[in-house]
Formats: sequence, structure tokens, C-alpha cells
Amino acid sequence: MSKKKKRLLVVLACVLVAALCLMAGIFGMRLWNNQVENSVNRFRIANADNIVDLLYLQKHPYIGRLPSDLLQLLTDPRELYYFATQLHTREAPYGLELWYGTDEAGYQALFAGPGRQGLLQKNALIIMALIDNCDFVQYSIKWDDKRIDYSDYDHSDLERMGRDGFTLTYNRAWADAAIGGDIKAAAETEEGFRAFLGSIDQLELPAARPEAMEQLP
Repeated sequence: MSKKKKRLLVVLACVLVAALCLMAGIFGMRLWNNQVENSVNRFRIANADNIVDLLYLQKHPYIGRLPSDLLQLLTDPRELYYFATQLHTREAPYGLELWYGTDEAGYQALFAGPGRQGLLQKNALIIMALIDNCDFVQYSIKWDDKRIDYSDYDHSDLERMGRDGFTLTYNRAWADAAIGGDIKAAAETEEGFRAFLGSIDQLELPAARPEAMEQLP
């Protein structure tokens, strides 16, 4: 092998080593940054004074990356239990669909009583305020004589779980009208969000009309 080729191979080897070192450095920096961010978030959560602080930590631009703790911080109506989530992110409007189960009495009471929507309405307002591109929150409510669970079905087709069902949908236009302003502005700052939560119980929230689900064979 000629000296010229040897020098070329040495140069190529040096370039390759340098590139590998650079990639390792970038990867290490990203890993370190992620660890720092996670540590900061854990510290902030551990030192949050109250539910308002915890909720505001869930603020996020995208419904497709719904913070894992947000739903756990919200209070569900006692007659309902949560069993599934669907994120609608393929095309606008983007939104969140929450599936709840109940017994027949709870189902009929909520279906026939618009005044029972209070907690669901407030939760929808909070979710739309905190998640920038969430344009609607839909509750799909099913009933059965026993608790609805994936293990009781041969497939994960949510519409076929349980017996009868209906939906309640709260969209951004509803939310803006309910608060008399822009729902997205309600969480622009933590102070503004705190004021929004402080006034939420005084709002007159228009009920959503229950939409019956199609009976599937």
C-alpha cells in the first residue's frame, strides 16, 4: 500500500473517531439535559403547595402528549368510573375523549339530568385551558351490570363495551362562551389560572345535549 493511501486511511480514521466522539457528546448532553429536566419537574411537584400548583405543572402545548398526571388530579363524578382514553390528533379539531362506565341508575340519572354535568363541565374547562391545542373534551359514558374492563371483551372496540351509551361534548366555542372570554387565555400565567379556578364555581355552565351512541351488534 502506498504512503499516500496510508495517509488517506489515517485521515479517514481520525475523521470517523471525531464524528463518533461528537455524537457521543451530543447524546450525553441530551441525556444529561433530560435528567436535569426530570429532576426539576420532580422537585417542583414535590414542593407544590396545593392542587392549583400541581395542575399548572400539567400545562402543555399538545393534546397528543397529554401529561400523565393531569386526569388523576381531576375529580370525577362519584357515579362514574374511568376506563379508557382516546386522543383525537389526526386532524383538527384536536381533542380528548374520555370513556366512563356506570350502572344503569347512574346512566339514566346523568342522561336525563343536565344539572348533573357540573364536574364534567369544570374538568373540560380545566383541560382545554391547560392544553393549548385541545379544542374539545368528549365524555363517552357506557353502562353495564358489572364493571367494564378490557379483559371482559374479545377486542378493544370501545363502542362495543358495555350495553347502552351516550356522549357529552364540550368544545372551545362552548368554553369561551361559558367563561365570557378566551379559554386559552385562562392559563397563560399561573396567577391567571389561579383566578380562573377561583371563579369556576360561580360560572353558569350551559349543559351539553346527550348524544345517544349507535347500537352495535
